[in-house]
Amino acid sequence: INGFPVVAQIDTILWQDCLGIEDGHNWTYAAENTDNGFLFGIALTENGLGVTDYHGKADAWIVNTDKFGNILWERCYGGSEGDGPHKIIKIDDNNYYLLNDSWSHDGDVLNGREGTFWVVKIDPEGNILWENSYGGSLYGEDVTDAILMPDKGLLMMGGIRSIGGDVTTHYGYMDVWLCRIDSVGNLLWQKTIGNEGMDNGIKVKLTSEDKILFVGYHEVTGGMIDCPDLGYYIYSDVWIVEMDMGGKIINQWCYGGKYPDGGFDIIEVE
Repeated sequence: INGFPVVAQIDTILWQDCLGIEDGHNWTYAAENTDNGFLFGIALTENGLGVTDYHGKADAWIVNTDKFGNILWERCYGGSEGDGPHKIIKIDDNNYYLLNDSWSHDGDVLNGREGTFWVVKIDPEGNILWENSYGGSLYGEDVTDAILMPDKGLLMMGGIRSIGGDVTTHYGYMDVWLCRIDSVGNLLWQKTIGNEGMDNGIKVKLTSEDKILFVGYHEVTGGMIDCPDLGYYIYSDVWIVEMDMGGKIINQWCYGGKYPDGGFDIIEVE
């Protein structure tokens, strides 16, 4: 029997809808299930028909639909500078965290703190319960991921390039920065992990044994990065770090070869 390559897909679309403005300045970064539908996090760089409370330059536009895609409510979050969504995290049946990046100090961003890690807690109708900013690295920050913690607080992760604000330690070109907050936004602890090279965390997870795992990549070995050099200096390897609930490093592992390698997700299996 001769084999032939085929491309297949489900041929029945249950429903579909387009969200955004007509000129295409829409980028979807986040989605989360609700009890009766979905929340979508979309980055908008211009105002348009059907958009509420656009603040200017760029906003995090959150759209709540039912299970058939009909819009229940929508709202922009941000200020007059550039803001955008990264992740929507369901806390319980009633509330959600919005993980955003923000360079604004007006509009919805009224906490008065430095840092581009902007967390907004909302109720099911999209009303802001509280918002706060974290970070403050002088030369820039990259928000990458966050997870819900057992106390209903949040653990955030991203890249930092200097000290400043909440960031007290910086080792090199770019380091991984972790920040844990409680359910009302108080900072519990923060930690910088890295060395003189370019280090980055992409995904962070909480294991069934209450251990924190993040996966990403590192450029060079040495310092707190206790891994063999698997390639050349200018290339990266997959880097996995295991920590306790207070951010203390327990184990770390590296994988790769002489060309660039990086980790993008990590999944716990039995």
